[in-house]
Amino acid sequence: MDLVSSFRRAFFQRWLNEVLLEREPLRNFNTPMQEQRVREFKRLDEQVLGENRLNLVRYLRTRVQEQLRTKEAMDALPFLRRQLTLQRGLSPLRTTFQKSLPAIRAIKPVFLMSPLSVSQLLDGRQSSFDLVIFDEASQLPTEDAIGAIGRGKQLVVVGDPKQLPPTNFFSVMNGTISVPLAEDGTPLFEDSQSVLEEFMGSGAPMARLKWHYRSAHESLINFSNVSFYDAELYTFPSVETDSHATGLSFEYVMDGVYEGKGLNMIEARRVVDAVVRHAKSDSELSLGVGTFNLRQQIAIQDELELRRRQDPSLEPFFARNKKEPFFVKNLENIQGDERDIIFLSVTYAKNSDGVMRYNFGPLNGENGWRRLNVLITRARKSMRVFASITGNDINPIQATSQGPQLLRDFLLYAEHGRITGATPHPAADTESPFEREVYLELTRRGLKLQPQVGVAGYRIDLGVIDDMLPGRYLCGIECDGAAYHSSEAARDRDRLRQQVLEARGWTIHRLWSTDWFKDRSGQIERLLALVEQTRKTAQSEKEAEAEAKIRWEAMEKESQETVSQTDSQISSSVTDDESLPEISSYTFAKTNLLYRNQEFHLATVTQINRMIDKVVEIEAPLHIKDLASRVVAFWGYNVVGPSMMRRIRAVVEEKASAGEVVLHGDFLLKNDSSNIIIRSRAGTNIPAERIAPEEYKAAILLVLQIKNGIDRKSLVNHVRSLFGFSRTGTNLEAAITSVVDNLLSEKIIGEGSTGIKLIK
Repeated sequence: MDLVSSFRRAFFQRWLNEVLLEREPLRNFNTPMQEQRVREFKRLDEQVLGENRLNLVRYLRTRVQEQLRTKEAMDALPFLRRQLTLQRGLSPLRTTFQKSLPAIRAIKPVFLMSPLSVSQLLDGRQSSFDLVIFDEASQLPTEDAIGAIGRGKQLVVVGDPKQLPPTNFFSVMNGTISVPLAEDGTPLFEDSQSVLEEFMGSGAPMARLKWHYRSAHESLINFSNVSFYDAELYTFPSVETDSHATGLSFEYVMDGVYEGKGLNMIEARRVVDAVVRHAKSDSELSLGVGTFNLRQQIAIQDELELRRRQDPSLEPFFARNKKEPFFVKNLENIQGDERDIIFLSVTYAKNSDGVMRYNFGPLNGENGWRRLNVLITRARKSMRVFASITGNDINPIQATSQGPQLLRDFLLYAEHGRITGATPHPAADTESPFEREVYLELTRRGLKLQPQVGVAGYRIDLGVIDDMLPGRYLCGIECDGAAYHSSEAARDRDRLRQQVLEARGWTIHRLWSTDWFKDRSGQIERLLALVEQTRKTAQSEKEAEAEAKIRWEAMEKESQETVSQTDSQISSSVTDDESLPEISSYTFAKTNLLYRNQEFHLATVTQINRMIDKVVEIEAPLHIKDLASRVVAFWGYNVVGPSMMRRIRAVVEEKASAGEVVLHGDFLLKNDSSNIIIRSRAGTNIPAERIAPEEYKAAILLVLQIKNGIDRKSLVNHVRSLFGFSRTGTNLEAAITSVVDNLLSEKIIGEGSTGIKLIK
């Protein structure tokens, strides 16, 4: 070490010592205490959000009763009740709203209506709302919005000015108006000004939503982020190191020919081939097809209809009653749709003479770039671009408008672009001297690291690469540097960002700079131990996955579906207390082996989300450990490993934050949990402590409706009987007693000399 380096090191060490002496929080900082604080903050933050949701529900229920007691609502109720009982001779909707709006609004304070319906059905003189919200406002003409704007005291306009403006597409399609045709035979749809653009130009206060959640792989959004959003979208890195399993891929249709009038039949057949393969092998993932014009859309639909007639076994995949059914749409009507997988048919190509014509239909127009942006951002998991040309086939000089120029760039990106992340870069790519030191020390100890994992927005400081897990990172290491401090909100910093990363499959280990400066060697050993433990956990899960698959495949030769418990086939069971009603038996979600050929650590967030929805729909309320057991069974496992549990919990927490489910402690409930069904656990292995308090509450209230005024011991025994338990164990008694105490404190029930009673 030279003299200058020695001086700098001594100088900064002295400076650091002085800072530590002056600042007690830094001087007393230690990792276990800090991480405990973070865990406690996460718990309390989620608890507050959950309680606020419940408080809102309680408030709205109370408010309904209060509003219905007002003179206006009482006067309107008779007319509304009569309309609800009539089988024919109903009044027009506008009349019903005019005569009973106070009662309707008391019962349903939130109206979900199109802007035109607002103008047609609600009398402007009597219908005033506290708040009006427009969604997808970039597609809403100003003249259609005026009626709704005039009926609100406050206004929120939500939309993306980089996406499709209002067009007359639907008016043309339903024959309301006619428009001239372009050279390729497609209608020349007209664009108009949106209400979003009007308000953006008016100087109204604006806020930009930058966090991007949809894309599981950054390659799906990176082109749009750079080309349309000035690289300002806040994206999260994928745990995969390449885009083979997820992300953007390019499929060249070598013999594709543009036949004119918006048609490339060879490419259409290639797309249909891929759709059929997907329906047979990956049917659990939702699929959509996007095209650049209406003619190609119709060609793909017609070809697909022919294949379906030839092979009826495909029909279940194309069922319309799915949550996300298959679609084929074009760039004029695909906005607002998203699917796990998107196939994109570019259509445009050289003609049979090998000549490239530069008529790109709607892309040539003034807003062609907006249409392109919409079309290429519909995929959550992966997008396959089917093209009969490459980007180099489009001459940028001849492509005079912005749309075709950006199409050229996109094709080049789809064909050649790769998200940085598969190959380690030198330590110069680190973001700070602190990260550089960590990088150098850990690489000296044998770790293979990728600095700054990610493309835009949030980057993971160091990704750990291990040959045991090809194609993905073993884990991530985050330092409390610039990336950590980039958010001023503790919720973003310590909960939401890590929650999103864990939901995408990451295991994150954190390194605190204060501990690093105090005890570098100790922190190195701690990190190495954490990485090694992660490696061992991943290895044991991998081995368990392989063993479980072998066992499951042997068990499932005769059938692709199993039921978790044979007793779940029983429709109902009778309690051992004849005075209590029959209670339905617990029904287990059927866990067919959808992903038998996929290791769980390669599962996407979308796949896990979908399986959680299946289980919650049948079994909620349920304990998160029971949920995890059902979810991993879809992959053929009967044991839930620690990292599996962390991953599933992270997805559940993200769903709870988004309001898709309710998470109370370790129990999941549906959003609408006002009517809890009591289910007998007779014949199951579900312990008493894994029954949700909400279900115990429903059972207690049911018993008291029948036997009002009983002592605690009798109440506990009756509840035990309802749930099908043969004896009252310690855990069961504690669970029931805890809920009874809560009901007493909430004054829903009361306890006196005559026992426990409902309070009316």
